[in-house]
Amino acid sequence: MPRLTSYTGKTALITGASSGIGRLLALRLARAGARVVLVARRDDALRAVAAEIAAAGGTAVVLPCDVADRDQVSAAAAQAVRQCGTIDILVNNAGYGHHRRFVDWDIDDIERMTRVNYLGSVYWTKALLPHMVERRSGWLVFVASVAGKIGVQIRPGRPGGSAVHRTRGRRRARAHGMSGDDQHAVLRRRGARAHAAGVEADDD
Repeated sequence: MPRLTSYTGKTALITGASSGIGRLLALRLARAGARVVLVARRDDALRAVAAEIAAAGGTAVVLPCDVADRDQVSAAAAQAVRQCGTIDILVNNAGYGHHRRFVDWDIDDIERMTRVNYLGSVYWTKALLPHMVERRSGWLVFVASVAGKIGVQIRPGRPGGSAVHRTRGRRRARAHGMSGDDQHAVLRRRGARAHAAGVEADDD
C-alpha cells in the first residue's frame, strides 16, 4: 500500500474528536486539506470543534455516537458513508483511563472501559473496513497509550495490588495484527502512540 503523503481531498473519520488528542488531530488534518468526520458522544462539543475548523476554512461533519454501542457505531458508519461518499482514513482514538488499585475498581467501569477503549475500535473497524477493501484503498489508525505496555505501581506495599487498564495496549496489538508489517508508528504525543495500517484488497 502506498504511503499517505497528502491529506488533500481525503476524508478522515476521527473518534473521540470532541477533546484532547482527537480534537487536535481533527484540527491538524483539516488544516492539511482533509474533510474530517467528528465522532464523540457530546454533540455540543463536536459542534464547537467543527466551528473551529470552519473558521479556519476547513470542512467538518458532526456525527454524535457512543463508540461503546455497536448498534450506534453501525448506524453512524453507514451515515458517514452516505453523507461523505468515501471514508479514506479511520482514526480509532476514543478512549479513557485512570490508575487505581484493582481491588477498588468498580466492575461496571472495567466493562465500560473495555467497550470504549477496545471494542469501540473493533466496532468502527469492522464497520468501515469492508468499504475500504471494496475500494482497494484506505488507512486505519489506532491511538494507544504507553500504559498498555508498562504497568504502574501506585501504592507499593499496600494490600490489593495496583493496576492500570491495558485496553489501549490491546488496541495496539490489534493494529499490528491487521497490518502484516512493522511500518506503524506515525504519531507520538503526550504519552500516546498511534499505529497505522494501510488497506489493500488482494488481486483475486
